Amino acid sequence: MYASKPRRQLQSIQPQRQSQRPRQPLRSRQRVQQQSRRQNGVLIELGIQTSVNCLLVGVAIAAITNLLPTHISQQEQIAEIRTEVAEAEYRVKTLHKDFDENFDAYESQKLIQEHSSKVDANQKRIIWLKPTPAAE
Repeated sequence: MYASKPRRQLQSIQPQRQSQRPRQPLRSRQRVQQQSRRQNGVLIELGIQTSVNCLLVGVAIAAITNLLPTHISQQEQIAEIRTEVAEAEYRVKTLHKDFDENFDAYESQKLIQEHSSKVDANQKRIIWLKPTPAAE
């Protein structure tokens, strides 16, 4: 008699399994729906990011194509300027060399002789003549 009573109490305390079973499929369906919504949101976000990145790439390519001819012409101008600078530096060097030669105190006598008919007192002038055909 005493042993049968606790069994009845245990059976009445246990929850009914039938009421819990329908709740679990509803929860799993809700979870699946929430996950699919999240995945759809992520896909939409990735699609927007990709389209914005493609738009930025297009804008960058358009800007580069607009700037490229200008860059090429500027590089050509720079090359021309560099050649002109090289020529000017060469002229400056030769002019500087000529200047140094013309105003050198030690070379002044030599320059006077080169550019005029004056000869140093210690030197004699020699004039070469072409032989005439009658003298032969």
